[in-house]
Amino acid sequence: MSKKVKDTEYLFLSAMLAARSSRMLGRDGIERILNAPGYAECAKMLIENGYADMSEMTAGEVEETLAQRRADIFAELLSLSPASAPVDIFRMKYDYHNIKTAVKSAAQGISAKHLYSRSGRVPPENIERACTSDEASDIPVVLAAAMEEAKTMLARTGSPQSADILLDKACFAEMADMANATGSEFLTGYVRFMIDALNLKAAVRVLRIGADKGFLLNVLISGGNVDVQRFAEMSSDDFGGIFTATPLAKAAEIAQETLKGAPLAELELACENAETEYLSTAKLKGFGEMPVVLYIADVLREMTAVRMVLTGLLAGLDKDSIRKKLSDKL
Repeated sequence: MSKKVKDTEYLFLSAMLAARSSRMLGRDGIERILNAPGYAECAKMLIENGYADMSEMTAGEVEETLAQRRADIFAELLSLSPASAPVDIFRMKYDYHNIKTAVKSAAQGISAKHLYSRSGRVPPENIERACTSDEASDIPVVLAAAMEEAKTMLARTGSPQSADILLDKACFAEMADMANATGSEFLTGYVRFMIDALNLKAAVRVLRIGADKGFLLNVLISGGNVDVQRFAEMSSDDFGGIFTATPLAKAAEIAQETLKGAPLAELELACENAETEYLSTAKLKGFGEMPVVLYIADVLREMTAVRMVLTGLLAGLDKDSIRKKLSDKL
């Protein structure tokens, strides 16, 4: 269970992260590196922002380097944070990603070590060993239980998608329990927001393909602000009404347009912008868990933009195409 701490215990970490945030790239910084003469020059410019020298790396090496940077940032923040929850809220999805990888690769009898992430709470080799040997003593009980359910689901149905859905639900259930244990309304609200956003996008995809209510209910995740049953019962015209006066209000409007044929990418972007809006409330609080969550979200967004720029340049994309892909990532 997460340790309950006072906001004042975050004073040092909050001050450190405020200083670091002021040196983040931001939209102008990304545009500046994108305007470098070439890939090598672009990569070298990132060194002053704390990135490794990636000027002579391949796309695969860039991915590995950024993944290691993410893992290192998580490890550092975890060592400095008075409670683990603000960091583990972000790390948790990588544990479940690793479980998905282990379960499916074991079922196929193949090795997928290159797909594991080291950004989770549990070393991936522990998860792989628990999956292949049925000895789960070195992973948390909740992960072991989710893994066994996923293995059973995959064996029974032969559907990797069904196993993935089961693990997604387990991930958000654990995430909600962790947030609730902290007593933080901000963290609890953040998890609820993420569930709502995922359910909104899932509902649109299901309605677009004309699948039935039973399929939709199977896909939806419980624990958001909007009950899954309400999602399943509503028509395409109801999206706006259930998200009025929430960060997802604009995304809900776009969801209705997406059902009429608008690109799904527009809904994805609207949900990302809504997440930014929710997290922006953390700027009003100078210390506590809120600045930690905001910093992690910002640094992950920056790293996504950096990856898109570097891999785009390596792939030979022109700068305008990369700008279009970046859109409002920052």
